[in-house]
Amino acid sequence: MWTDGPLRSSGQVDPTVRQRVREMTMHNFERGDDEGVEPQELEPPAATRLDAIQTPTFIIVGDEDVRTILLVADRPDAEIAGAKKVVIPNTAHHLNMEQPEQFNQVVLDFLESL
Repeated sequence: MWTDGPLRSSGQVDPTVRQRVREMTMHNFERGDDEGVEPQELEPPAATRLDAIQTPTFIIVGDEDVRTILLVADRPDAEIAGAKKVVIPNTAHHLNMEQPEQFNQVVLDFLESL
């Protein structure tokens, strides 16, 4: 689902990308959990303080990603002053692997604008 997105078939994604994502995912499963390391809850939660962020913020999503991710990306775009969001077409969650040249270019463009 993360690699293909909800609306594409596996045949619509570069097989090299699918294989690399599979290798990365298997590596993560094989290494196991970080024993004894628990996520630390923030109080108040960071999501309630997005309007306090004063750092240049860049949000990049692929238009074929799952709907939840697309909706999640809308929130910092709306709540962080001056945030910039770019949607890369024909990509899902691993957009930097599917469209590396376009991904690199939008990142470089953002950095050059600072």
